[in-house]
Amino acid sequence: MHICILFLPLIFYYFFIYLLKIKSDTEKMNG
Repeated sequence: MHICILFLPLIFYYFFIYLLKIKSDTEKMNG
């Protein structure tokens, strides 16, 4: 259980970076 609790913020962190990467990539394509 403790491991899951530790990994949850990490997963959200990488997911957030992944979304930012997609956003910047689409902006490059449009611009």
